[in-house]
Order: sequence, then structure tokens, then C-alpha cells
Amino acid sequence: MTTIETVIPFEEKTALDNEPLTATTESTICTKLESSSIFLFVCILYGLIMTFSQLFIGWKYVSQCPINPNIPKYLFVNGIIGISSGIFVRYRTYLLAKTSKSSKATNNRKTGVSLATAMNNPLLFIINIAHYCWIIFLFIWFTYGCKWIFGIWSEVKYDPPNHPQFCLSLVYRLAYIPILMSIVILFLCCCCLICIASVRMFRIPTEGV
Repeated sequence: MTTIETVIPFEEKTALDNEPLTATTESTICTKLESSSIFLFVCILYGLIMTFSQLFIGWKYVSQCPINPNIPKYLFVNGIIGISSGIFVRYRTYLLAKTSKSSKATNNRKTGVSLATAMNNPLLFIINIAHYCWIIFLFIWFTYGCKWIFGIWSEVKYDPPNHPQFCLSLVYRLAYIPILMSIVILFLCCCCLICIASVRMFRIPTEGV
């Protein structure tokens, strides 16, 4: 009787202790999912607004930057690139998922179906080649944009409109702000990667000791 009396309270206490832990874990997961969904929504919304703004402003004010007429064209092409990239990436992801599923269905006896098996599709191979060519084009286009925009940084005038070095402030600012943001984000990502690599390098000898 004494053994039963001591075991039952212990089991009840353990069960009670596990309930708040499970609730805390579930709430933490839900919070992370909600925050990541909000962040993703904000990024998509920002991308859509910026893409269509560049497309519209580059088209409407194509002649409002005589100091360098390429800047409004750069905005217009950026808008087309943003829309085309969204469609292209979605289609590539869909095709990759579809090919991977068909490969798993036909090779159900094999335990591991790698991504390389799905890449045997000729259409997907062409899409991937086009994807890498697209990345190269984006890098070259970004380089030219930096040259056009920051090459006149100290010379551009926002008024009067008939000045040979005039460029509409809306056009010029919409051109250089996304580029500056991209450079800052890229710099921060590089800093984070360097910090993570440094922490891992210094952690390995410590764990070995």
C-alpha cells in the first residue's frame, strides 16, 4: 500500500508537468509560423509595389531625365524584369516539383530519389540553363544601373526642368533607393555569414578541449 501511494502522486505530477511544456512548445511554433508568414507577406507586398511603381514611372516619365535618358528606361525594364522573374521562378518551381513527383512514382522501388533524377527532364534542363543565363543578365543589368545612377550622383539637378542636368526627383530616387537597399542587405548578409563562420571556427577547438 505504501508503494502504490508513493507512485501515483509521482505519475500525476509528471503528467501535469508535461502539459505546460507541450503548450509552450506549440505556442512557440505557432508564433514562429505567424511571424515568418507576416515577414513573407511584407516582402511579397514590397516587391509588388516596387515592381509596378518602377514600371509605371519609368514609362510615364521616360523623357524627364535629360542628364541620362537611360535611367527611366532602367526603371521600366526593372519592372518588366520583376514581373518576368516572378512568373519564371513560379513555373520553374512547379515544373521541378512535378518532375520530382513523377520520378518518385516511377521509381517507387528505390529508397532515395535525388534531385538529380528529376533534372533528367529535357524541358527542366533547358529551364535551368535559362535560369542561370537570367541570373547573369540580372548581374550585368544591375552593374549598368549602378553606373548610370551613381555616375551622375554629384551632377544631377532636380530643378529647373529645362536644365541639361535635370532629372525628375521621383525618377532618380526610385532608381537609387532600391539599389542602395540591395547593397545594404547584401552587405549585412555577408557580415552575418562571416560572423557565423567565425563562431563555428572558434567553437570547434573549445569543444575538442
